[in-house]
Amino acid sequence: MAGQMPITSRTTVFAQFVKALGLACAFLSTALALADEPQKKAPAGAAAQKDADESGWQKVFRAMAAEYEIGSVEEPPQSFSLRTAPVLRWSQPVRGGDDGAVYVWLDRGRPAVIGSIFAWPRDDGLRVVVHEMHAFTAGPMRGVYKGSKVWEMEKPALEFKRVSGAAPPASSSAQRLTQMRTLGRDFTANSIDRDDREWELRLLAQPLYRYELKDHPELIDGAILAFVQGTDPEVLLILEARRDGDKSYWQYALARFSDFRLFVKFNGAEVWRVPKSTFGDNTAPYFVRDVATRPPPEPAGDKSGPGRKPE
Repeated sequence: MAGQMPITSRTTVFAQFVKALGLACAFLSTALALADEPQKKAPAGAAAQKDADESGWQKVFRAMAAEYEIGSVEEPPQSFSLRTAPVLRWSQPVRGGDDGAVYVWLDRGRPAVIGSIFAWPRDDGLRVVVHEMHAFTAGPMRGVYKGSKVWEMEKPALEFKRVSGAAPPASSSAQRLTQMRTLGRDFTANSIDRDDREWELRLLAQPLYRYELKDHPELIDGAILAFVQGTDPEVLLILEARRDGDKSYWQYALARFSDFRLFVKFNGAEVWRVPKSTFGDNTAPYFVRDVATRPPPEPAGDKSGPGRKPE
């Protein structure tokens, strides 16, 4: 037919049309995606955690932890350094909804003291703030709070034992962490409350704190594991990889983090049992005392005050 475009020409034009249509669609999709994409910002969880740390009870606990001056009484004295971020924020739904945070003080990289600061509710709406501490030191130490000596201990705080039947510590950091988690599951822990009720405690999957000391002559690696009720630590399991000449081995120690009666088994055999603690004994490795009675702090973002009428 006169004026009809040849087949080859029509094919070329159609191909160019398809190519142009594809480019247009790609451009439109990109534009829509960019329009819908939110601006980059810190993860919501991180922002929420920062808000929690800077407000409410967590802010109170952090300020209290910073008031401690803890150290050895060797010559010259060695001050322990507070790790300012808590290693755990916990709650206690079983015994009344306590809020708490766990802090660690370090002596040249190794944990020297662990402390839990928490608040439990009274019937009148006030809360009692409690400080619960346990030393990990091998020698004499002293704790000062707001300028006053509150804790002094002379004897070693922990009794370490070799983990029987355990494979030697692995050469890599990741493998040793796996070993520590596996060893932790060989232990079970229970508490017995004031009403003689027995509670099985749960091992947290992640260590509270891990420490690798590359320059230490004997200590290779270590971690603090926790057996908890709710997420409240009740028993601490300290695992350490040590070297002895050309050989290495695992050792463990147990520490109470509750005033209840406690016992621990390893592969079904009891290896540790402690009676109810003495409240306020400031010469013992485990030291717990009431520090304040006060109303809860204002919730984060609460700006109510004389200049603003609450809604």
